[in-house]
This record gives sequence, C-alpha cells and structure tokens, in this order.
Amino acid sequence: MSHILFNFSNIEKVTWIDRKDIKMIKINSNEYCTVHLKAGETIKITAEEVKEVMTEARKTRSSNIEIIDNKDNTYTAKNTVKGTEYTVMPNDCFIDCTCPDYGNQWIIFEGEKALCKHGHALLNHLGLSSFQEYLEDLEEKQIQRQYQEYLEEQEYYHLINGEFDYIEEYERLNQEISRDINLGM
Repeated sequence: MSHILFNFSNIEKVTWIDRKDIKMIKINSNEYCTVHLKAGETIKITAEEVKEVMTEARKTRSSNIEIIDNKDNTYTAKNTVKGTEYTVMPNDCFIDCTCPDYGNQWIIFEGEKALCKHGHALLNHLGLSSFQEYLEDLEEKQIQRQYQEYLEEQEYYHLINGEFDYIEEYERLNQEISRDINLGM
C-alpha cells in the first residue's frame, strides 16, 4: 500500500514542493514517510495527510461526472470530458466501482473507505457530502426498515390476538346463551 500512497505525485500535492527539489522519499512504515529535500531538509508526511489530499482531489475531479440511474441499484458514471463510463454499485458498507483507480483506493483506504471520483459523483447525485454521511444514511434507512418490520409484526400480532379475543368472546357469549336456554330464560 505504501508505494501507492507515498509516491512523488502525492507528496507534491501534500507539500506543494516541486518534484525536482525532492532528493528522496523514504517509506518508514504504512503510517508515514520522510521526504528528503535536495536543500538538506527532511519532512515527515503521514498517511492520513496523503489520504486527505487524495480524497479532496477526487471530490474535485468528480464534478465532470454524470450519474445515470440504472434502476437495478447500480449507476453508470459517465465522464463528460473523456467519454468514459464505469458502473458504480452502492452496497451496505462501501461504494464499488469498475474503474481502475478504485482498485488503488481499495488498497490505500483498506477496503470499506475506498472511494474514487465516480463514487464521489454518486454521493453528490444522492445529495450526500461525504462517505461518512452515506454510511449514516444507510444506518438510518436500516433502522427505519427494522422499525417498519417491527410495526408490521405488531399489527399481525394484534390481528391474531384480535381474532382470538373475538373467538373467546364468541365462545363466552355462546356459553351464556346456552346456559340461559337451559335455565329457561
């Protein structure tokens, strides 16, 4: 993962330092790298800093993506500039995409938090501003579904109990009538 995350292009975006001024990038772990400049300085860059810049770049580049609803819980993401199209598939804990960048995002963001520019365009299309908001929206919808199922079960329960109550009342009245008839009333 670290070789995808801590490359010259990403380091330039985080530090705003031109590549020609960078002597070397030393990957110390998956969590950080040190950037050695030709001027002799050393800068520590964390994985979180790079991920944040990558996310913002993808959000910005998502503005030229048109989202088309395929009616089967998938969407087509069409790049209006390049003319490319990819399928975007929202799931319970991630948004999957068929584009090549999504595979890198999956590695860098360790799966569930992966989001390419097509995923960001879908979030925008759905009226959501972040992946976290997407997850919260999913959780809210799940709670609403569970509550609806609960209410439906309660209605069924009351219906059954209502029928039993009706049957019990019918039997009680029947017994009273039979008793009254036997007593000659």
